[in-house]
Amino acid sequence: MNSIQAHRESAPEYDQQAQDWGWNPEVIFGLMYEYVNSGEMLLDIGIGTGLCSVPFHRAGLKIYGVDGSSEMLEACKPKNIAAELKQHDLLKTPLPYPDEFCHHAICGGVFHFFGDLRSFFGETARILKKGGIFGFTVGPLKVEEDQVKENEYIQKLDEASGTSIYFHSDSYIQKLLKENDFTQLKMLEFIASINPETKEEHYCRLYVGQKYK
Repeated sequence: MNSIQAHRESAPEYDQQAQDWGWNPEVIFGLMYEYVNSGEMLLDIGIGTGLCSVPFHRAGLKIYGVDGSSEMLEACKPKNIAAELKQHDLLKTPLPYPDEFCHHAICGGVFHFFGDLRSFFGETARILKKGGIFGFTVGPLKVEEDQVKENEYIQKLDEASGTSIYFHSDSYIQKLLKENDFTQLKMLEFIASINPETKEEHYCRLYVGQKYK
């Protein structure tokens, strides 16, 4: 099962599941708030039901969202947080936005469904204005670097959902930031969720970068 199929099935209960698992997407806003201003445009890549964008909307930013799942977008619409929502396969480039379209971008809880992230970073750099802020999460790698494909990422199967999950090395993320003219401003590793049945903790690494060209 791919990520689109998984989210198609979970869309109606997604917000409740996120709450049950203790997923707090506000952490992205918490690390970005000092760099954003009311009235600026923010693109949420993989917006889903809009959980990550809610605090930015409350802060007065104009939200644009793109996602591959029509069911997730339908769940997002009633919240009335987005100026525009688009359905688009995130792996198909270019994304449906012009160059230097928006001031900022976020991508929360998305990259762990993808191995190669080069197209995401390239497209985000293209779409952001100079000085724009990009906040995103990845599944942090907890193994020795020599076990990682070219020091980039590893793939594991989530047996419960049948979905492939990817974990990315910090060296890989640093390479992508540099190649796409981003300066890292902040990085935070945190407990993103806790399985309510097994109590297993799941970690995320949150990066905040700034486009300098």
